[in-house]
Amino acid sequence: MREREERLTELFRRHADDIHAYATWRVGRQDAADVVGEVFLVAWRSMDRVRVGEPCLKQ
Repeated sequence: MREREERLTELFRRHADDIHAYATWRVGRQDAADVVGEVFLVAWRSMDRVRVGEPCLKQ
């Protein structure tokens, strides 16, 4: 469990500001924090299906 928490913390540290900026642009400042929370909730729930070091998006 500790490894999962560390992985999510690192993802949050690296990407939360950019996700928040995008969400603010798309849904407005008032709802942006909720969007960020939802994104990281989905990330937490999906953590076991994503292997470390593999890109998440296919090009």
